Amino acid sequence: EMDGFTACRRIRALPNGGLPIIALTANALAGERERCLAAGMDGYLTKPLDLDRLRTVIERGLERSSMMRV
Repeated sequence: EMDGFTACRRIRALPNGGLPIIALTANALAGERERCLAAGMDGYLTKPLDLDRLRTVIERGLERSSMMRV
């Protein structure tokens, strides 16, 4: 078992670890977003999930991912 922070760091360490990673959490604690981004995640969403916000975060993650491959 591992938490999302450890999983993200391990994925980022892989040769093809540039895929978008978005945190989805019920923890809306102060500093949690920054902690997720510092771990290498591309986005941060809280529950309840807002579909428009999800779409925006996914689009940004995909843009970053495609820029990393250039």
